[in-house]
Amino acid sequence: LPNAGNTFNTVTFTGGDIAWQQANAVTIGSVSANAGGTSTGALTITATGPITQTGAVTAAGTMTLAAGAGNNITLTNAANDFSTVAMTSGNNVTLVDTNALELGTSTVSNTLSVTTGGALTQSGALTVPNLEVLGTGPVTLINPANDITTLAASTTGTFEYRDGNALTIATVGATSGITSANNDVALQTGTTLTLNQAVNAGAGNLGLNVGGAVTQGAAGTITASGLNLQGSGPYQLTNPGNDVATLGANITGTLDYRDANALAVGSVPAVGTLVPAVSGIISGNNDLALQTGGALTINQAINTGAGNLGLSANGPVIQAAAGTITANNLNLQGAGPYDLTNANNDVNVVGANTTGSVQVTDVNNLTVGAVTAVGSLPAVTGIISGNNDVVLVTGGTLTLANSINAGTGNVGLQAGGAVTQGAAGSTIGNNLDLQGNGPFTLTNGGNDVNTVGANTNGPVQITD
Repeated sequence: LPNAGNTFNTVTFTGGDIAWQQANAVTIGSVSANAGGTSTGALTITATGPITQTGAVTAAGTMTLAAGAGNNITLTNAANDFSTVAMTSGNNVTLVDTNALELGTSTVSNTLSVTTGGALTQSGALTVPNLEVLGTGPVTLINPANDITTLAASTTGTFEYRDGNALTIATVGATSGITSANNDVALQTGTTLTLNQAVNAGAGNLGLNVGGAVTQGAAGTITASGLNLQGSGPYQLTNPGNDVATLGANITGTLDYRDANALAVGSVPAVGTLVPAVSGIISGNNDLALQTGGALTINQAINTGAGNLGLSANGPVIQAAAGTITANNLNLQGAGPYDLTNANNDVNVVGANTTGSVQVTDVNNLTVGAVTAVGSLPAVTGIISGNNDVVLVTGGTLTLANSINAGTGNVGLQAGGAVTQGAAGSTIGNNLDLQGNGPFTLTNGGNDVNTVGANTNGPVQITD
């Protein structure tokens, strides 16, 4: 019944393919479009006004809805059983489906809210300012042409969403952020990602694959077992409420991450189809800063290339056999203690301002010097360890361009090559223990050590 002048009150139809148009609002009593011998079960409703219902709608084929850009579509009967739904126009659109649902190509002026009792997928792109997803899932909305401005979801299954442009995780309708009830969440955007509300994967993993800046608001915390970061970034995830067990990243931009509790740098599996598996952290010659409220365990490699690495931990920092560090500068903050004794570490300059002991092993030449701020971690000059031990082991030369101040703690230096001091490179500590080849030329007039001992293959010169 395609005449645009039709005027119905309440419509109840049963048939194969059903299509009608009318000049006013549509109230659906009940409609059943079920595929017969010669039909596809298609349902098309075109109105000049809101579309509502008093009875359930069943459509075996594609249901196409058009209410006009300024009119709402409200189909919230719990017995609705759609197959594919496409919306060519509508203001606020609310769909409830008893089981699985596929979304066709759709354009909505304001908010699209979808609740399903099964899987939610898509066969066409969504152009919607605000998208709210509720129900059981799994949710797989990964069309690269999707263009959603604001997203919120609460599902009991996995959640995957891909957007071609910028995306904000916020409040839509009554739903804030993204919750997946201990299942994986994967988000991919073509440009920026802004977390203004929490993303909570619980015991599941969170994967982010972003082609632009990623930032967090005050309420935009991340909770997940594993956090897998891909794409370019930069990633600015410094909300103090973040709680992730394992972090892995393969990005081409900077990464600044803060966690409320203990954190491990390790392997994180693929998250959905949008985020591949990753081991350790690669940041493409860009700076990386990690800050934790507890221990930091480096189980897999951290490689910033020519970038700098900043670590701030309020618990022990340790490395496993595969947990090497490669960086230009290494900036250490917080309580520690730092036990960075992997023999394959390769750092050019180290600086620390900690209240715990510091042990750093380096495969090549190492300089104690000034290190610039790394992400949210401040700059540091030399090494201060708060009356705790400082131990440096290098396979090559060791240059003290800036001071080592262990206070009443001890200083241990072991080098495969020459050990020298610059004008600002004084050494302060209780005991000084020298090992390795040397030679050791520690002739800075500001040195202040109580006891010295050495077992070296080269000459030793000490001024105190």
